[in-house]
Amino acid sequence: MKGKSLQCYSRLGEVDARDYNKLKAALLRRFDLTADGFRRKFYDSKRDREETAAEFVVRLAGYLDRWIHLVGIESTFEDL
Repeated sequence: MKGKSLQCYSRLGEVDARDYNKLKAALLRRFDLTADGFRRKFYDSKRDREETAAEFVVRLAGYLDRWIHLVGIESTFEDL
């Protein structure tokens, strides 16, 4: 590990740093890869200058899919 990952790891206690689930949760929070983080990315996103409209839509769809997955909502269209 290096950079932000190493900083996150070194801030955990020795026992927590050896626990995979606790380390994973800490890293996900550190890099804002949580449901709330993807929600913010979805709402705050703006198209980059070099990005085509299609690329922007794909990026937004990725944020939305990850947000829905992390919240635990099952996407089904059978009830429509």
